[in-house]
Amino acid sequence: MTRTRSILISAILILIAVVSQSTAGIILSPEPNIRKEPVRKTPPNASQLDTTTPQPTAILPDSLLITTEPDTITLLAVGDILFHDTCIRSGFDPKTNTYDFSAIFSEVAPLFHKADLVIGNMEGKLADTEIKVNIWEYKDFGGYTGYPLFNAPPQLATDLKEAGFTAVTTANNHAMDRLSAGIFSTNRHLDEAGLIHAGTSTSQADRDSIRILEADGFRIAFLSCTYGTNGILPDSSQPWLVNYIDLKQIRADVERAKALHPDLILITPHWGIEYQRTPNDVQTSLADSMFAMGIDIILGSHPHVVQPCEIRYSETDSTRIKGVVIYSLGNFISNQSNEFTDEGLILQVDIARDTTGVVFIADVVTHPTWVQRWDVDSIRYFKVIPIEEKILVDKDHPPALDRAMLEKLFDRAQKHLQSLDTDEQP
Repeated sequence: MTRTRSILISAILILIAVVSQSTAGIILSPEPNIRKEPVRKTPPNASQLDTTTPQPTAILPDSLLITTEPDTITLLAVGDILFHDTCIRSGFDPKTNTYDFSAIFSEVAPLFHKADLVIGNMEGKLADTEIKVNIWEYKDFGGYTGYPLFNAPPQLATDLKEAGFTAVTTANNHAMDRLSAGIFSTNRHLDEAGLIHAGTSTSQADRDSIRILEADGFRIAFLSCTYGTNGILPDSSQPWLVNYIDLKQIRADVERAKALHPDLILITPHWGIEYQRTPNDVQTSLADSMFAMGIDIILGSHPHVVQPCEIRYSETDSTRIKGVVIYSLGNFISNQSNEFTDEGLILQVDIARDTTGVVFIADVVTHPTWVQRWDVDSIRYFKVIPIEEKILVDKDHPPALDRAMLEKLFDRAQKHLQSLDTDEQP
């Protein structure tokens, strides 16, 4: 039976009530020797944690996440994977000269491994350190760096894959941060890690090849595009390097995707205005155009804060979801600290096939996240926290986090997410 978002959210808020009653500059990082099978390390505990008691591994109640309905799959989507220099340093082990970022994702990995497909926005490059560029005032510039020219160690791709990611989008304003060589290197490392990627290409044939995400017999076409690349443009001889937002080109890509007979079409536009919590007219107009083309799922990024989610219903069947757009998924991981920039979202889209073989969006559920940060011996550590799972699952354990703060974040996020979606069906 298809769950409704309103019932799920109400149930979660009731459970939260019960629980409460009962209880950025540039820095060059050392070049790593990338491990094929990295040894996982655990960063020092945050200062507010009870260090005498082992912290529990998240075990998620089935009622909270991931459908088990027959002929149904679950797609999860997150926002910006934005590695500032502090994020890069957090995973460096000077004893082995290697990187390991797995601890950052340890709280969300159990959720991801329950899903069928997981998508995120790989903002920045994973380019080899020997690649040097001359951009703006930065001359012969390379290495692993944060803002303004992002380039993280390739180990990040492996750690994302092991955390449960299926695919990443690479079309964003930092796609050209290591020029064309960075795109070639990044795409190679993503391929080696087994991550499907869309948005940047290494040839015209690669650019014209539509990515298909497959799970349990479902096939979803995966498109990606960006408003720009910070004024760093591909050479005229390589126009296929980056997918830019161009309605004519997007329409052509949609038609090319339709020729492959996917069940649904998904696009990840990098758009909007940074730090604005509501979509602008350009975003809403583009979303309307994308839906009109036949796109079913729109996963927005770039503002670094969460923007509302909007559900479109079928004109002929008011109970059936026709499409969903999340205007911005916010930051999944970053070191940004302005208000709302440490909050993100896991968007859950359940996709089903009815008895006639028609594939449709069965349900849409939102799961707010928060980036926990703490400093030990001048090193900042990070962990992505799934808020409602942390509140509910850890209720019988010593409080590792400020439960009241998490409840406030959760309530605020859910209200904001629904601010454009009144559930008024035609």
